[in-house]
Amino acid sequence: MVIMTSVDGHDDLVWLPSALKRGYSKLDMLHVMGFAVRVERQADGMAMYIGADTAGRVMEVGTITLTGGQVAVAHSKIPPTIGHLPTKANRRRK
Repeated sequence: MVIMTSVDGHDDLVWLPSALKRGYSKLDMLHVMGFAVRVERQADGMAMYIGADTAGRVMEVGTITLTGGQVAVAHSKIPPTIGHLPTKANRRRK
């Protein structure tokens, strides 16, 4: 099941249930994507955005590109996974 919505003019996004399962708002996820401090492309093709939500909490939001070219929001989590945060240790690993 895929939920398609229009939020603040972003009617081209597809919202997967996996992104909504933790109860975070679409507005918070859009805020993270729009003002990300870091965007990381993972080996599986997911783009992971790290940034603050509308309340200032650090959050990660993952998007994937579907076969037809549409972008789907597939993941959200507070707090973000440690490996996605920009730290000196993580910069040395790469």
